[in-house]
Amino acid sequence: MFKKFLKILLARKKFFPPKKNKVIVLDYIFIDEMKFFFKNTNPEYIDVRYYKINIYVLLCLLFSREKKIFRNYVKKYIDIVNPKIIITGNDNLSWFYELKNYFPQIKFIVVQNGFRNHLFFKSINKKKSLKADFIFTFSKSLSKFYKKKIKSNVIPIGSLRNNFYPKKKVKKRKSVLFVSSGYPQLHGNIIEFHGKIRVNTQKYFYNDIKLFKLVYKFCRKNNLNLELVTRKINDSNEYSFYKKLINSDKFIFHNRNKGRNEIYRISDEVIVTVTTSSTFGFENLARGNKTAIFNNKVQCTKGVMNIFWNHKIPKRGNFWTNYVSESETNRILNSVININIKDWNRRNKKLINNLMSYDYKNSKLKSLINKCA
Repeated sequence: MFKKFLKILLARKKFFPPKKNKVIVLDYIFIDEMKFFFKNTNPEYIDVRYYKINIYVLLCLLFSREKKIFRNYVKKYIDIVNPKIIITGNDNLSWFYELKNYFPQIKFIVVQNGFRNHLFFKSINKKKSLKADFIFTFSKSLSKFYKKKIKSNVIPIGSLRNNFYPKKKVKKRKSVLFVSSGYPQLHGNIIEFHGKIRVNTQKYFYNDIKLFKLVYKFCRKNNLNLELVTRKINDSNEYSFYKKLINSDKFIFHNRNKGRNEIYRISDEVIVTVTTSSTFGFENLARGNKTAIFNNKVQCTKGVMNIFWNHKIPKRGNFWTNYVSESETNRILNSVININIKDWNRRNKKLINNLMSYDYKNSKLKSLINKCA
């Protein structure tokens, strides 16, 4: 009876199967950037967050003998579309790496989109037969961890989004830019990592709050402007939060209301950018901008948010530190601001290349996609 009802609905074109396509993009990460790679193609998108479900594909799964799990829904979708390429920016979706076993003729491409800590790689340690044709990573130092866990060609290109922005030589404002990693009210009472590490929100942001106050004090003392760029787009509460911290509005506030990519332009225009646990610090370094990195969440997260976890470097260095104190803040900022750019590059180039690669306009990924498509 239900099959008959389905045939009637299909006849009335109530449900449409996905169209045949050369390309499937799994998840909407990098949706804007994907338009650059597929200008002459309108890829098929598979939503993995359950906001959109293709009813036709779902019904095909329901009437099949396969287990009714989301992974099999994706497999049905792939069967129907029959693409040449499946690409995703969701590199931490571990079951994606199992799909290659079912579709050996399709090219599976993965692009790293964010910070990956040691718990991520540990979580896929027991997974068997994980494969992809190509994984594009942030750096050489991270590539070796993907290689250990997943059978694939691993290519370091840096941050996909960052690579679309050229290394610009512009006149710098006498400003220090502070990149917000958020504020307590955004996250509730507890922040959880991989279901194992739970951190009180106030404790998590304690050093960020302390650092912002110290950076503000440094700027006042050295006749520099302080600028702040928000974590979220169009969040006026973030401005209010930081304003209350220093009991002043004497800083330039960037609400990122022109989009997430505005941060690249802003950071190009200041003499130094201050970051904490964000990978944006690495992106900014890769573009040749002076950056002060305060790796200040190591202790409260039991090492989970140690952004230097895969690098054998001391806890204090030329432009980075694991500590937040007035003397350490002054040391880092003075060191980064006062060094000339030639000496900066000479001293830090090797480490920066290990932290984050840079491939302008993502030429390596574009070339591969053109060959595969």
